[in-house]
Amino acid sequence: MSWRLWRMLPMAIALLATTVAAKDIKPAEIRVLNGDTVVAHGETYRLSGFETPDPAHAQCPAERRLGYRATFHLRQLVSGGELELVPVTCSEDHPCAVLRAHGRDVAEIMVADGLARSHACNAASCAAHKAWCAPASHG
Repeated sequence: MSWRLWRMLPMAIALLATTVAAKDIKPAEIRVLNGDTVVAHGETYRLSGFETPDPAHAQCPAERRLGYRATFHLRQLVSGGELELVPVTCSEDHPCAVLRAHGRDVAEIMVADGLARSHACNAASCAAHKAWCAPASHG
């Protein structure tokens, strides 16, 4: 094998690894747990790039309502098909992934629709989660 082919081998492996990591997935293969968490093929994924309230742990009625709306909307996006699930590295306590529906990042859709807020997370750290309920005013 020539030197030129050996030099191209790492790039070809990287391209193949990226292609293999992205998974086209059918709606029936995804179970939505809440507005930013899904189960696919037995693995629980925290969807990357956004956060929504978890209705099960809501601290106020407004947070619970928003959490239910976000969960319902994510279920609608998933049921629409043309999905791609891409596992990504993050520092959460379980695997993370980017979910695309019809070629669009679900994080962008959920934030644009007012059902989520951006949440930065990478392999080293995640931004602190902020409260969804307004603090009670005293006085």
